[in-house]
Amino acid sequence: LERQSSFLKMMDTSIVEHVASIPNLLEELLLIEDPETRQRVFDMSIVKKVLFNVDSIGSGDWLINMLDKSISVQQTQQVLDSNLSGGDYGDTAKGRAFQLKLQMVKEESRHLAESAIFYLERVSALNIQDDISVIHHVQMTQQVTRRSNGFADVVSTGDLQHFKRHRDELFDAVGALGLG
Repeated sequence: LERQSSFLKMMDTSIVEHVASIPNLLEELLLIEDPETRQRVFDMSIVKKVLFNVDSIGSGDWLINMLDKSISVQQTQQVLDSNLSGGDYGDTAKGRAFQLKLQMVKEESRHLAESAIFYLERVSALNIQDDISVIHHVQMTQQVTRRSNGFADVVSTGDLQHFKRHRDELFDAVGALGLG
């Protein structure tokens, strides 16, 4: 039974590592336009485990590009708004077409910024349950509690160390983006 459990754990780990190494997977999932659908996808246990895997970030260029593009579009919008503010350009067909295009670009910028923020929020919210719920078989120990005069399940030290190590690796990788 122990050998079978070890094998299943190894297979689960292998699956998560392979999924996490798919180039730009997180970027594509973050670009899901419907917020409810994106939320459902990111609530899936496999996606939480992939998020927790440092390989899912890759070089991190996709996240930096999302943020850079959002910032550059906002800056361009401000410059164009100030240049067009006094004229009758908006009353022409060409002006209205330009304004529509500008609005679409602005919407894309907002979506990219929201997606990047959503990613950072999800990474920040990862907890030990996200780490152990997919593949790391919890080594629960029962401990007598004084308050309830009974037993309580406690996460093992090994599970806690595993979580802290992987969380710190992930935070370090995200924190180092754009610095290299």
